[in-house]
Amino acid sequence: MEIEDNLPALGKYQSQAKDRGKDFKKSAIGHAMILDGYRYNALPTLKQGVWLSLLPSLPNSDLTADELRRIHTFYKQLDNLESVKGSITAAKRKMDNEREMEELISTLIQNGNPLAL
Repeated sequence: MEIEDNLPALGKYQSQAKDRGKDFKKSAIGHAMILDGYRYNALPTLKQGVWLSLLPSLPNSDLTADELRRIHTFYKQLDNLESVKGSITAAKRKMDNEREMEELISTLIQNGNPLAL
């Protein structure tokens, strides 16, 4: 399932960003280097095709309202992540969108697959 493909891809992206600051873990420069990782590393291509193709049939599915809500939240967070990453440009560096990316990715990974609860 594409959710299971997206989570490891996000985990790898997060690890690559964290690796940038690993030599400076106890200083502010270390976290700044991590944020640079979110800014400069390419966000993996997040898969959403299956979800989008299933949207018309969701009213007839066996999923509960809670499962649908959790899945919708997951994909909405992916959309938000792509939007935030897309808004990071040299001119907008003062907006601190990298911290928002860091929080979104941590939340997505921590919450895991919305159907595996």
